[in-house]
Amino acid sequence: TCLVFLQRLETARKGPYSTGVALLLGETLADVARKDASPQAKDRFLERARAAYREVVKNEPFNASGYLGLADIAASGAERVEWLRGAVRAEYQPAHMELLANALAEGSGQAPELEATRELEAASIIEGAYTYESTSTERWRYSVLALRRYTEAVERYPSAMTERAVDN
Repeated sequence: TCLVFLQRLETARKGPYSTGVALLLGETLADVARKDASPQAKDRFLERARAAYREVVKNEPFNASGYLGLADIAASGAERVEWLRGAVRAEYQPAHMELLANALAEGSGQAPELEATRELEAASIIEGAYTYESTSTERWRYSVLALRRYTEAVERYPSAMTERAVDN
């Protein structure tokens, strides 16, 4: 069964360190938590998944996978953003940058100044993804997305217009 498999993964994780085993364990525990109906069991599985992902972050701080796993099971939007920031710092991958920009843009319900700042930061991150992207098709997509995000932010928050946003 799944629980036996989890037990074996946790036992294997206690042996010589393996990133792959820790990531597999974290992903499996997160999936079990999503499918389990009991709130207590869900919390327990999520905490074990967090421990597995944190082990990856601790042992391999330049491996974005641990940060991405923690972001996936984050308890709040702010926590998700922080783990995604870690993933971007670990590996400047355009896909990770796009995830961070999307998470920043989702953070609504704040003061208009904070929302404007987050939206402009999201646009700036997408602009950074354009810089790191190697394929021309994706570079085009990121440039259009950055322009759209800057335009929407300035339209929604005219006072948020900065010299850099105008230049872009």
